[in-house]
Amino acid sequence: MTQQKTKHFRVGAAALTALSAGLALAGLQVPIAAQATDTGSVTSVAYTPGKAQGTGKWGLIGDVETFGGNSTYPYGVGVNPQDGKLWVSDSGKMLSRWQLGNPRVFVYDQGQVPESEASSYTGNGSYEDWSADSNQGFGKFYQDTANRKVIAEPFDGDGKQHGPRGISFDSSGNSWIVDSEFSNQEGEPTERVKRFAPDATRIGGVGVSGNWQNRDIPGNYRGGYSVSVTRGADGTMLSPAEVADMLVRWDDAGNPLPSIPLDNPAVAPDAGGVHRFKPVRGNIYTDPYGVAADPVDGSLYLSLTNFRNDQKPVTPFLEKRSADGRTVTKFIGEGRFPKQEVMYGPFVNHIAGSPTYRHVFAWSQFQSAVQEFDENGEFVRQWTNGNTAAANAQDGNDKTVAVPGLVEPRGISFDERGYMYISVGGQTGRAADQRVLILGQTPQPVTSVCADRSAAGDEVKLSWECEQSPAAPGAVSDVIDYTIEMSSDGGQSWQLVQKPKSAEKTYTVTGLDPTVAYQYRVAAWNEAGNGDWKSVSVAAQDKLTADTATIEQVEGKVKKLTVNGTDQPVADPNAVSVTAAVLANDTTAAGVAITGKNVYLVSTAPDGTKQYVDQLTIAGQGKYRVVNNEIKFDADPGFLGSSKVNYVVAEPGGVKPACVAPHETSFTVVVSNKTSDASITLQKTGELNAQGTEITWTITATAQGSDPLTDVVIVDQLPGLSAINYTWPGSPNQLQPGQQLVAVATSPVTLTDQPGEVVNTAEVTAKTPTDKVVNAAATFTVKLPAAPKPQDPKPTVPVKPNQTTAPAVSDDTGSAKQQTLARTGSASEGAAPLGAAILAVAAGLLLAGAMRKKQTN
Repeated sequence: MTQQKTKHFRVGAAALTALSAGLALAGLQVPIAAQATDTGSVTSVAYTPGKAQGTGKWGLIGDVETFGGNSTYPYGVGVNPQDGKLWVSDSGKMLSRWQLGNPRVFVYDQGQVPESEASSYTGNGSYEDWSADSNQGFGKFYQDTANRKVIAEPFDGDGKQHGPRGISFDSSGNSWIVDSEFSNQEGEPTERVKRFAPDATRIGGVGVSGNWQNRDIPGNYRGGYSVSVTRGADGTMLSPAEVADMLVRWDDAGNPLPSIPLDNPAVAPDAGGVHRFKPVRGNIYTDPYGVAADPVDGSLYLSLTNFRNDQKPVTPFLEKRSADGRTVTKFIGEGRFPKQEVMYGPFVNHIAGSPTYRHVFAWSQFQSAVQEFDENGEFVRQWTNGNTAAANAQDGNDKTVAVPGLVEPRGISFDERGYMYISVGGQTGRAADQRVLILGQTPQPVTSVCADRSAAGDEVKLSWECEQSPAAPGAVSDVIDYTIEMSSDGGQSWQLVQKPKSAEKTYTVTGLDPTVAYQYRVAAWNEAGNGDWKSVSVAAQDKLTADTATIEQVEGKVKKLTVNGTDQPVADPNAVSVTAAVLANDTTAAGVAITGKNVYLVSTAPDGTKQYVDQLTIAGQGKYRVVNNEIKFDADPGFLGSSKVNYVVAEPGGVKPACVAPHETSFTVVVSNKTSDASITLQKTGELNAQGTEITWTITATAQGSDPLTDVVIVDQLPGLSAINYTWPGSPNQLQPGQQLVAVATSPVTLTDQPGEVVNTAEVTAKTPTDKVVNAAATFTVKLPAAPKPQDPKPTVPVKPNQTTAPAVSDDTGSAKQQTLARTGSASEGAAPLGAAILAVAAGLLLAGAMRKKQTN
């Protein structure tokens, strides 16, 4: 449904706008019927009588006051194509033989008022109220009644009857005005058609009243009545003589030409072959009331009076005849005019390129509903009086244009813009009714609406496209403003967004709730009303977080991947690539995980145009792809540095066809490569226990540089060394930069070590991220005191580096100063039990020999 104002033209606009604004501020919705599509014609704006809703429709764009006192009877109207002046005739109203009014002609010059100032549009779909005592809307283009030119002579003051009615213009811009009531004494110049130069000075008239006998004299009306004059396609001027049943003709300069007889016409087969009128006294008489000519093929249109006479039973129609007037080619409008009434009009639009070009307009005497037909005689629409949106919907069978004040129409004309002029109020004598109505068409449709919601979600920037008003004579005035309607309940109700009047095609709506989805409708407005609107939906703002990833290479090999600070496995060190689950750290406006939406990459052209794609290549950097809603980046060979792509999250398939810019966020990948500076150092110490029987060896390996080390192994080949106990700072066999590995082992002191010292050397090896082997060695010497009691060495077994305990193995074969290193943990490197036994036997023999030597001495 549509809100309706009740007073003529525009009433209560401010009050209704304030009411809507108040409801919006209160958090309430103005209830308007929901629209099911993304385009439409009816808005939530309160209807202004006379204005139209939807593209290509006609609305009231202005009026010109013609009232000049209670005796004013506006009739003919014409816009001079030479200078744009508006001419209006006042018929003076003849009743029987009495002249009720003052026959005259009004000429309105155009002022210098620009269209923007003449407009009555105030903004937000509202128009100012129109007053009956002045020109309104585009009527302000013309002088007011106080400054218009009034041509009284030769229509008044000579004591004779006059009736200026139909107006037309020749190729020089001279006006031709039929003086319907005027006749003169036989032999006196009649000047049935008065003529005036464009500046309104009088020039010689044409046409004589004549009588029935001198019918063959060119320019002779033979006493026939006439209200109409028109210009033919060949430039000749034509005027009908009602009783004489003919068309009187002149050339463009006013020289009379032979008349065209209209009685007993032939009827084309397409028109049925038989005239609708019955013969009277053996002849068919039509009694023409008005005439108009097609500007292209010269076809003639005739309105007739015989429908009120002996032809009353006949359904009224408009005759279309061949250019020579002798053949009826079509009976137009049968069934559209009331019976027993005189046909008024016709008028043909001669403005090439206008939407009603070559259309013919006619109506009956008391109908006040103008009927429009195209050049083929097919019905187009009707024009009548009305104040409601429903009456002026311009749809259905009649496509009725209903505007206030279209009562008692008398004349129709068109200007160079294609605007339509209708003189009304020819009978009433009331100021409010006596006007020239000006009608034009509504704007072109808004063809697309784009929406860009702010990162915070509290603003939406709208931009739209709407074709400019077509060049004259398109009958479409300039766009004055665009209205924006907003819905937060899925289109069930709409509120008008209050904004300044502007023809700019962008506007930012503020103060929004980020958790709410909105719909917007944008429509163009001009003086005739609004064009078709276009809608766009804007989802609630998702909370998107920018994503980052790193690809760390060492000497050309990928050694570390991170996504949003979390390490990712390196599947292939040769593939400089990373995949990010970008939705993992994003949520909806309500704070829950985003589901049912797709990730799209943003491709921005140099002119700022954006496309939303699944793949995007950035020259010199690499290629981005969306795979299962994750973004994968494959770097170009040799690329180092930072690469960034923006992405959006939108409904599947929705972001591509719709002109909606979802909130963008970014995915940044940093690719690096470096030469490894990793190395390792080794320290070794040894400490003899208090009994002098065992040495504890401490080995410390330290990772140097900025890269981690792997495959860390300590090798110590000291015979008799125990299993090495490792204390790893993290994962076994791995050291991060600066970390230390502490390894501890013990070895026994044997008699062969006494007196003297034990020298032990250890070595550590490791791999850098590029698989380069680094190593270090350390030697430590332990001084031994006097020989201790001999003891049997304990057998040992090989120990691996990652073992914590194992039996020690000793190989006491001589001086400890030059021991051969053995890899700890190698089974083949340990001393056998047999060796220990041999050592024990040897020690016993030496002791026995010594004792024996002492005894001998």
